[in-house]
Amino acid sequence: MKKTELTIGTEQGRDYHGCEFFGPADILEKTVDILVSCGFDAFTILECQGYWKGIPEDSYRVEIWGDEYLSYEAISKIARDCQQDCIMMVRDNGKPEFVEG
Repeated sequence: MKKTELTIGTEQGRDYHGCEFFGPADILEKTVDILVSCGFDAFTILECQGYWKGIPEDSYRVEIWGDEYLSYEAISKIARDCQQDCIMMVRDNGKPEFVEG
């Protein structure tokens, strides 16, 4: 089994390129929809406190197990659809990467 972990900030109150702001419930719903559409039947989403440039924000940690890793394209789609500049991704090797939307 291969594991992909994502950390998705909610950036509450932040204007994302002039778009209407999505709240945490919207981010959660969009993430679940994309994971299911990619064929992942089982995953865990935990609420957590993340920091970006020293500023705290409510975040989600998503653990995805599967026969394959979640693709960069799917992670990028989550970032775009959830109005994130990027999402932190960690795979089995433990080296974090930031995937842009």
